[in-house]
Amino acid sequence: MSVLLCPKALGWGCLSSTPFHAHRGLQTLSTPPQFSTSHLLYWAQRDLPTKPKKPMTPYLVYLNEQRQTFPSGMKNSEFTKKVAQKWYSLSEGEKSRLVRDFNQRMAAYQKEMDQFTEKLTQDNLLDEYKLSLAKERAVKKAKREMKNAQAKLKRAQPVLTKPKKPLNAYNLFTTETYESTSGTARDAFKSIAKKWREMAESEKAKYQAQAEKLAEEYKVELAKWEASYLEEYNELKDDLNIKELKQKMRALKGPEK
Repeated sequence: MSVLLCPKALGWGCLSSTPFHAHRGLQTLSTPPQFSTSHLLYWAQRDLPTKPKKPMTPYLVYLNEQRQTFPSGMKNSEFTKKVAQKWYSLSEGEKSRLVRDFNQRMAAYQKEMDQFTEKLTQDNLLDEYKLSLAKERAVKKAKREMKNAQAKLKRAQPVLTKPKKPLNAYNLFTTETYESTSGTARDAFKSIAKKWREMAESEKAKYQAQAEKLAEEYKVELAKWEASYLEEYNELKDDLNIKELKQKMRALKGPEK
């Protein structure tokens, strides 16, 4: 399901994947295919015109036409590469047809845009529309930045996976005995804690020895990791700015209601 930008995302609400007609009891809205739906919710509630959608370029029209001639299971990267090769070898007559159709659709689009702008100007809503458009673009930019940062984070997993601190003696004992302890989780932990307190020091020594061994192994692994990745880790951490991006997204979404 595609994500729609509802009024909250434009300064009045939240990003939502809910179908737009499900918000606030709105009835299902039918949108003519020649119009975009970016501002549908906000403008539909105000009974205002929707911005006309800019026509596709001749190449994109040709690309869509070619989809039917290629196997459905083909990778998108391979498909676009093959279509690009066909486009460069396309006859001038065929390209002229696509360009001519594009020019006709662009002329119609310009006429619709003039009417759209005139309507907003007459109703003194042009500035309000420009503001909503700017907010939508800001949200899209923030989402794009977040997606890029997450992709970087995924590629950098070997660098970012620092060795985890080992369990101490008590936690080793807890891990070993938890599954065999009955009752709720709270009761189980209380029972384990009591057993640990009452356990003889000679019995605890087994877990303490395991913990010391794990701690020594952790120090060695951490030293290896720091020698290989620490500098790169610090650079990546500064470059990704995941926390800053999340804060930006929250600010753009506005307060939840």
